[in-house]
Amino acid sequence: MPRIVFPPRPGGPSAVPATRRGSISFIALVLWGCGVAAGFVWALVYENTPARTDAAAEQWPLESECPLAADRPTLVMFVHPRCPCSRASLDELAVLMTRRGDRLAAHVLFLRPRSAPDVWAETDLWRSAARIPGVAVRVDAGGVEQRRFGARVSGEVFLYAPSGGLSFHGGITAGRGHAGDNPGRSAIESVLLQHEPPAVATAVFGCELSSRTDSDDSATRPDR
Repeated sequence: MPRIVFPPRPGGPSAVPATRRGSISFIALVLWGCGVAAGFVWALVYENTPARTDAAAEQWPLESECPLAADRPTLVMFVHPRCPCSRASLDELAVLMTRRGDRLAAHVLFLRPRSAPDVWAETDLWRSAARIPGVAVRVDAGGVEQRRFGARVSGEVFLYAPSGGLSFHGGITAGRGHAGDNPGRSAIESVLLQHEPPAVATAVFGCELSSRTDSDDSATRPDR
């Protein structure tokens, strides 16, 4: 029996000229490439754009519940327990404490909304901070200490002399989520070695702190 061949339906795939199909594929490929490039550029800009900070307290807040050491500088770092960028800040703090921990008293304060249970702040970042020798880990309920020191960004660091004067304020990473040598850590080490620091303030790369007290929807869902 002879094979019957039906003509292509108008508008079917075979009705589209090969050159036109090639043009459509090329345009789709170009648009995909542009999207990938735009995403890469956005991520690069985001990682290297510092967060906005407020003016730091020039003198140690006397009402702070953190003790000011009388024999060595005191460092205070503020961390949001759900800020992924802050892991690099904690890594840099660990390096600092390994090298100069005998010259430094360090506190890491984790934000917790007032209405949330204590475990809300006890994330993996909390456990990482608790493993750093010589670091005291505390809860900052409702952002009280945050406001006393003038902190705004997760990973923001304040270094005070035993007299209570501010010696350094800023971040200790070179970019958002980037661990490694950076001006902030170098400045703190210079202060601890009683050298002239290369900077007394550096940019902070991290998520914005927010007390988000009673309005926080995740207050009862610990993320651990």
